[in-house]
Amino acid sequence: MMSRGALAMDYVDQKTTHKFHLPLHVFKKPNNEREYTKLEKIVDTLIDEVRGHEHHPLAVAMQIIGEN
Repeated sequence: MMSRGALAMDYVDQKTTHKFHLPLHVFKKPNNEREYTKLEKIVDTLIDEVRGHEHHPLAVAMQIIGEN
């Protein structure tokens, strides 16, 4: 049995050294207001990092989480 945090997407920006750890559970649709609020904060952070660069490594993650 895998722990909840076992599968994740990790990214470190080489210029800013910002570290991102996105557990796979953040890619599912929220089931309640609390989950929605957490995902909203994650998307806001990703928007600040990606800043409109569609080829940024985190752009797809931002898009998936935002659409959910």
